[in-house]
Amino acid sequence: MTDSRDDSIPLSLYYLFSPYYRGEETGLLGCEILYAFRREMAQKLADVLLWRTMVAYGPQVALDVDEAAARVAVQHLGWSEERAEREVRDYREWIERYKPRAFRERAGTETPGAARE
Repeated sequence: MTDSRDDSIPLSLYYLFSPYYRGEETGLLGCEILYAFRREMAQKLADVLLWRTMVAYGPQVALDVDEAAARVAVQHLGWSEERAEREVRDYREWIERYKPRAFRERAGTETPGAARE
């Protein structure tokens, strides 16, 4: 599929709404991140990923979109890079407590397709 993006629309806005720029498995759009923070009064990235959009309940536990979601907050909500990094780190620490397979595979402690314990 080719990207038929309209060059008159700034890429940062196009990213928020375009089906070409979303989480591959989750379908999460950048505008959902903004809506959760601005309208639903979310305070933390974990709140958005776990309870507002619920992408954390997918097979990748939102590890495939957490950094992209934080980038949306940097670009459109005025987050600093430090806050974005801290929010991603805090989210991953929270998820790690539950030892999901996607987290273990990403960390290299389990090979894909390994037998379950």
